[in-house]
Amino acid sequence: MLVLPAAMFAYTMLKPVAAVDVQFPAEDKTELSFFALGDQGTGNLRQWQVAAAMDQQASNQSVDGVFFMGDSFYRYGVESSTDWQWRYKFEHVYEGNLATTPFYATLGNHDYFGDELALIEYDLEDQGSGRWQMPSRDYVRVFGQSGQQRLLKVVFIDSGFWLRSPEDTTSQLEKLLSNSVDTQWTVVVTHTPLISANSSDVPPNGRALWQPILAAHEVDLVLSGHDHNMQLIEDPAWPLWAIVGVGGKSRQPIETPDLPGLLYSGPGPGFSRLTVNTETLQLEYLDDAGLSLFKHQIVPGSKQ
Repeated sequence: MLVLPAAMFAYTMLKPVAAVDVQFPAEDKTELSFFALGDQGTGNLRQWQVAAAMDQQASNQSVDGVFFMGDSFYRYGVESSTDWQWRYKFEHVYEGNLATTPFYATLGNHDYFGDELALIEYDLEDQGSGRWQMPSRDYVRVFGQSGQQRLLKVVFIDSGFWLRSPEDTTSQLEKLLSNSVDTQWTVVVTHTPLISANSSDVPPNGRALWQPILAAHEVDLVLSGHDHNMQLIEDPAWPLWAIVGVGGKSRQPIETPDLPGLLYSGPGPGFSRLTVNTETLQLEYLDDAGLSLFKHQIVPGSKQ
């Protein structure tokens, strides 16, 4: 297991965390770019290497935000909004060109092993740099502009099916999708994948409940973590489904490499970049050196 060297750990503990002027994307932007990764919160060298690659990529092309797909604090979560882990698993890991970038987070199962509410309190109490965005377990953010409508809606949903009932997560998903503005693109960010080339931790009724909701609201893409690998799945019954659970964790082999619709799979570590404009939605997978591994584009209405 990769561990954080003592000198680097001391640096993160001694260096103060100052509030910054967080640069949220302008409402009228017609092209947006976000990094997306999950299972990053190990504090080990693997997480720092992925973060360095993200920093380098952000210097080549600006990034409007980062989506964290859960498990931000291995192995047992945090005890409070002032827990020392905030420094070496978040604040001092993502610096440089990401120093003023907003990070939009959702909960994973390991975050629940501690005080999961502390991840919400860190945002609401304006702790740290102010970059951490997580006002509740489930929330919506709308970005950019496409003609007379907004460009991108992102629904962040806590899909801890082993901790919340499938009926509860489905109710929240339906409410957030229904009670938000119309946008050209709709993306859901969550922790647990409902379709995967690995064995599932989701109860069967979770899939049965979610699938018609995602279809009815014409969700274009779901981003998730939990499986410690990279996958991109195109199934006609579902939105395009991306798994990027290698932001800091070790690799998990693909169990079903011949899964129908599996467009790409890889071991990681790494992250993804989501780019949306009025013409296309593109998802790119990158490794921990910032090298591009795979790109896939969809156009509006491609699922119809």
